[in-house]
Amino acid sequence: MAESNQSGAQSVWARPEPTERRPRFSRQQIADAAVAIADDEGFEAVTMRRIARSLGAGTMSLYRYIATRDDLLALMGDALLRDTLVDRELPAEWRAALTAIARQTREAYLRHPWAVGFLGDTVALRAGMAGPNGLRHSEQSLAALAAAPMDDQAKLDVLAIVDDYVFGHLLRAAGDPDHLQARFDLGLTLLLDGIGDRFS
Repeated sequence: MAESNQSGAQSVWARPEPTERRPRFSRQQIADAAVAIADDEGFEAVTMRRIARSLGAGTMSLYRYIATRDDLLALMGDALLRDTLVDRELPAEWRAALTAIARQTREAYLRHPWAVGFLGDTVALRAGMAGPNGLRHSEQSLAALAAAPMDDQAKLDVLAIVDDYVFGHLLRAAGDPDHLQARFDLGLTLLLDGIGDRFS
């Protein structure tokens, strides 16, 4: 895998895609190939060489699209966040809307068990959240709270609390997700009802 970014290096999201007339690959294709390898063979199998083989490309050619290991982790994190997006209209009531997003996020990460390791890598997690799907996830979460009776700072605090709950559950549920489904639903209901009571 490529080396980590040096301090002060520009984020992958701040750099344009290759600009030749018809680039052979997109960053999304590379990210999707990396996620598929991790799903099939485990995260440790994800290397630039292995991704290149999957895409039928030369290893060095991929460095035109992504320069470092941190870039690759950011792309993979953003690809995971694409699966957290709720692809239907959210409920109008804010607690029901946040519940839909939380459940979708849980299911997305459980479909990729290796991805739970991302939750302990704050650099990778932050880099993924800065990508296009990470921003969509944040926008959808804020839209869920549009009608909530609280100010903007409180809304951000609520989103952080719900994320902490979801990701904390994922870390515990990695070994037995089915058994903990009911506990997840109950805990989420109690959490959001408690928050609702605080602002009612």
